[in-house]
Amino acid sequence: MKRSRKNLFALLLALVMALGLTATTWAAEVVPTDTFNLELTITKMVEQTGNVAPPAETFTFVLEDAVNEGETKRDLAYYGITLMDDLKISTAAGTGTFEKTFKFKLPASDFAEHHWNPSRNAGSDGIVRYRKVFLLTEQNDGKAGWEYSTKSYELVFTYDIEHGDMDLDVYWYGDVREPAKFINTYTGTTVEIPFTKTVKLGGNTAPGKTDFELEIFDIGNSNKNEYKDVTYTAVVTTKGVGNYDGKLIISGPTKQVRQFVCEGFSVCEKNNNLPGWTYSDAVWYVLPGEAEDENGIPKMNIYSTRNGEGAAEDQMTFVNTYKRNSTNKTTTPEKPISSPKTFDAGVALYGV
Repeated sequence: MKRSRKNLFALLLALVMALGLTATTWAAEVVPTDTFNLELTITKMVEQTGNVAPPAETFTFVLEDAVNEGETKRDLAYYGITLMDDLKISTAAGTGTFEKTFKFKLPASDFAEHHWNPSRNAGSDGIVRYRKVFLLTEQNDGKAGWEYSTKSYELVFTYDIEHGDMDLDVYWYGDVREPAKFINTYTGTTVEIPFTKTVKLGGNTAPGKTDFELEIFDIGNSNKNEYKDVTYTAVVTTKGVGNYDGKLIISGPTKQVRQFVCEGFSVCEKNNNLPGWTYSDAVWYVLPGEAEDENGIPKMNIYSTRNGEGAAEDQMTFVNTYKRNSTNKTTTPEKPISSPKTFDAGVALYGV
């Protein structure tokens, strides 16, 4: 009986040892099948020079394969890396700081198969980690008024074999770690031309609230591509008989505004054909003077003659008369009359 128990115990012990060895063998042969998920945060800073706030914009970034000279540059997929979103940041109008986090998905194995660079410790042939480096830059889309960042960062993916973990680090100038930050500057300006709208009464009924517009024509610089992003507005709202001050405001990227005004232009009132109104037939000529501001924009002078003869005027003037007569002969103001909504489109559309 005792001998049978000893034999049974020996068999159980042998079985436990066999199972332990088998489990060890299985553990050594397990290959990771899951993936790593990494994140990269990019900061976009928008600054302003000039007197025009930056418009809303979308900026694009580029990841370029960092390889030795003469080697072929590959995309992310070649290295088994998947970018889960477009590498773009959209900003709101005005200045400010905008951040966006981008996600990457990577396999947890087969780094040699995906062409990553192996690293070894000194005096050892064993591979201790795999690395892959990309250069992160901002794409210069050439949009008018914008100065693009020229910064370049190293984006380094590192897999540590001993610890089985993955890191994503951002470097600027060698071993200096720094968050990815790109600064863009928008340079825009405005030119303002003052005008006065005079409303007179030509009948026995006073006019109600009415909008009047001016329009630019006969632009001296006929190359519309040089100021394709420039816009202008010139609207004044009247509320009966009297004088009303307004401004013709030209705005856009500084360089383009300079091209728009460099050879002058003509201004007249837009005839919206509202009932009861006579429109001004005055034409004014706005010509550049010799003095310039810090952005190279000339001081604009107002003349009543095309060739700029005589003294410059302080402002443009336009006179409108309301000639409606009603049977009750009252001068009580009518209900508001609105012209079409003001425009804010490229001035090239209004050039002659």
